[in-house]
Amino acid sequence: MCASDDGRTFISRVLVGISIVPTRICDPRVLLPDRGFKKHRVMIEDTSAKETALCQSCGLCCDGTFFTSTPLDESSEEGEIPSDSKEERVLHQPCRHFSCEQGCSIYGVRPHSCVNFRCCLLQKLRDNEVSLADAKRIVNLTKRHRDEILAALDAKATFLKPMPLKTKFRMVFFGKGFSPKKNMKEDPEAYLAYGGLERLIRKHFLTSKGKSSADESGH
Repeated sequence: MCASDDGRTFISRVLVGISIVPTRICDPRVLLPDRGFKKHRVMIEDTSAKETALCQSCGLCCDGTFFTSTPLDESSEEGEIPSDSKEERVLHQPCRHFSCEQGCSIYGVRPHSCVNFRCCLLQKLRDNEVSLADAKRIVNLTKRHRDEILAALDAKATFLKPMPLKTKFRMVFFGKGFSPKKNMKEDPEAYLAYGGLERLIRKHFLTSKGKSSADESGH
């Protein structure tokens, strides 16, 4: 369809007339001056670098703060990632491929569900609504709140294996053998802090339904 200059010109005019971005049909270099295309390419690379920097320094969607598991599909790439469950293909959280010190050890070949996940803060960074420095401050604030709650929960119970924050909270306040009324009475600060953390997460990271949007380009 873009075989000739005449064809390119004709298609460009038609697409502009019906308000469709022509770069989705033709090579963008056909429709943009070389200088403009190079500038656009640099902007894309810079945005991608910022997003990667934020994700690798965050990890809240990997360490059990947001979710309890990460689904794996049956693609050839993900087929090499061992599942944590015999019943379904998932990675339990906290993810064994993530560490606070090193970040994600399989970031370049991470599951599609990870690639497609975009928290609200990441989207704001991509849209230049927040700077990388401010985004990292929000992440660090959230982590401090999370760590205080984890310390309070760990003081109340012994957990034999790593588990998501929500699972720990439910075990301590609503689990078998525990008295939620007693725990809430003895440590109302931890209970209220957990509610505050959830509000912080919904405000900056997840939508009201507890999910972020997905994007084809990933993060």
